[in-house]
Amino acid sequence: MIKQEIICNNCERQRLNGQYKEEWFHYENQWGYFGVNDQRHDVIDLCHSCYTEIIDKFKIHPMVN
Repeated sequence: MIKQEIICNNCERQRLNGQYKEEWFHYENQWGYFGVNDQRHDVIDLCHSCYTEIIDKFKIHPMVN
């Protein structure tokens, strides 16, 4: 297995693949056409602490099942 380092985009905290002491949030989006982000591919990783800090600022919180 190749060890891959995951870095939180907000606080720069590092985690090696295989270290699962807490959950991390991973998001990928491929933008389409007709906007300022044409064909841009965003990849975002957030540690649990930063994820909680960021969503607590939302006016509408994510849906939870």
